[in-house]
Amino acid sequence: MIKPLVSIIIPTYNRAHLLGETLKSVIEQSYTNWECLIIDDGSTDDTETLVLSYLKSDARFKYFKRPDNYLSGGNGARNYGLSLAKGTYINWLDSDDLFDAKKIEFQLEALKTNQAKANVCLGEFFNNVPGDCEGQLWSKHEEAPNEVFDALITQKMRWPSGAVLWHKDVLKENCWEASLRGAQEWLFHIKQALILNKGEVSFINQVLVYIRNSNTSITRQESLGIRYGNYLKARILLLEFLYLNYNQQFTNYFSYTYNFSLKYVKYLIAHNINKDLKLLSKLIKKTSYANYLKFNLGIVVYKFFRKDYFLKLLVINNI
Repeated sequence: MIKPLVSIIIPTYNRAHLLGETLKSVIEQSYTNWECLIIDDGSTDDTETLVLSYLKSDARFKYFKRPDNYLSGGNGARNYGLSLAKGTYINWLDSDDLFDAKKIEFQLEALKTNQAKANVCLGEFFNNVPGDCEGQLWSKHEEAPNEVFDALITQKMRWPSGAVLWHKDVLKENCWEASLRGAQEWLFHIKQALILNKGEVSFINQVLVYIRNSNTSITRQESLGIRYGNYLKARILLLEFLYLNYNQQFTNYFSYTYNFSLKYVKYLIAHNINKDLKLLSKLIKKTSYANYLKFNLGIVVYKFFRKDYFLKLLVINNI
């Protein structure tokens, strides 16, 4: 059997009603030397039956169930899929999104032409069929900034996970933060941008992946408080990562995270979400380089709460 050049990794959970359309978009790829790894995160619907029907007709499809040593959730499934992948190139794809038929072909050509390690195409939203939301792009990069890292952090540039074709050499084991339920793409792409040298990312200004507008996504089903809590957690994890690996090189991003945390706490207070405030205080406690974060996030909380309540939070969490 020829070694698959491209490994397409699809994490899925209870998407049997949509997954077939996603797999069809993989089958229709003009480039045919691929394997598709479907990682089931514990589905209770007809996902397994659906996928097995594809396995019978096309040996390039492979089906796995996420083992317990990988955390539940899409990120754990992505990490497990990467550990199994045999391809030289990796492309993640959400189980309700679709590839354009030329997606892999065009991006492989671009990687070769530019001698790059990653290629990013445009992603466009759709409701029922690709093109019915024409022009509603998930991201834009017609004039990609020279500083990709900075643009990703400040969200001047955003990449859907399915839009990027990666050379496997630049992907580390367990590169997705498995504990996150929001902002995981943001954090993953920023860390990857640090690994890549300038010129190792190339761009195609063409829509080659379609992102379904869906209210059934895991992130959208979470409460707004939990969702924003994950967004803040991702930013704290990034600051911790930068501090531990690059010392003071990126201190200008501290204020960016501080301002985001301020907005988040304002939201929690406006909606009287005490449960998520407690989660926030626990999050502060778990941050290993927390001297900076405890002080600044403490100021945020202090601005909106009585001093005694703030001190109580600190005592409860041994801060």
